[in-house]
Amino acid sequence: MSSSETYRGIVHGSVIELQQSPNVPDGMEVEVVIKRAELTADQRQEQLKTLFGSCQDDAEDLDGFLKLNEEQRKQNRRGQEL
Repeated sequence: MSSSETYRGIVHGSVIELQQSPNVPDGMEVEVVIKRAELTADQRQEQLKTLFGSCQDDAEDLDGFLKLNEEQRKQNRRGQEL
């Protein structure tokens, strides 16, 4: 008899930590197929917060970069108009 259930988990080296307990007895041999799980909307939101939160101390550097980028674009546009 072959049946399958889907569980979500997190990989830690060679160990997969499941988010819920599987309905199988301890010691039972199972087959594991690795497939990347799609992120939930909440997980995507959390990743964005982490990414942008890590930049909050770099505001001055970011402003400088954006100004430099804007100046280069203006110069490129002037060169194309000639």
